[in-house]
Amino acid sequence: MHKVGALAKGILAYLREQSGKLVALRDVHNMIQRFKTEQKAGLKDAEHAHAILDEFSTESQDNVDEMMVNADSKVSGVIAFQYTRMKWLYCAFPELVLVDATHDTNTNRHKLFSFAVRDGFGKSKEKANLRLAAKCFRKRNSAWANVRVIVTDKAIHEKAVLHEYFPKTHQVLGQWHEITWLKKQVSRLAPAHKQQVKGIVKSLIYERSSQEYQDAKGAKDALLETLGWDDEDPMYQ
Repeated sequence: MHKVGALAKGILAYLREQSGKLVALRDVHNMIQRFKTEQKAGLKDAEHAHAILDEFSTESQDNVDEMMVNADSKVSGVIAFQYTRMKWLYCAFPELVLVDATHDTNTNRHKLFSFAVRDGFGKSKEKANLRLAAKCFRKRNSAWANVRVIVTDKAIHEKAVLHEYFPKTHQVLGQWHEITWLKKQVSRLAPAHKQQVKGIVKSLIYERSSQEYQDAKGAKDALLETLGWDDEDPMYQ
């Protein structure tokens, strides 16, 4: 029944009528899940992805998905999907987009680019894939021209790609990612210098105006001294 498009509640009603037993909706969902697992057993990664996308697109007429395959290698480079609630949220708040990259999402160490409700954009060199993802996002969301702010993390590798597809936007850094990166960098410093460096950099992150930022920026001389006058240190740059 599920294979021909029957919904869980319809299957539930049929089972109750035929068996005369009080079958729970949870039991039907479990049966459907076991059926899906059996159907996908033994599939290769690409075939499995196709099966999931087919299922996704049939759940709602507003769900959209797209798989982009390299014409030469025949390998899937980008898989993009957007369900109904994602589209609704973006239409309601088109001015702000948060972009993230999740690393090592499976055994093939794939990177997952996300135009997200929260989080930031991680390190990556997959400019071509991000370009395709941004292109798909624009095609599926007519309000893309209304984007004014894109929040990413400190990685600069793909910022040019984002500017290419969203030229009227202002790109800003996510505070959480900056502070997380700061903690990792500070851990390699001598204990006596850790708190001093944290204080200097956090003051730059939390300033609320350009003037406050410029005032706090004067403390970079103290930071440079703490780092042994190494102006190539990533903490200073």
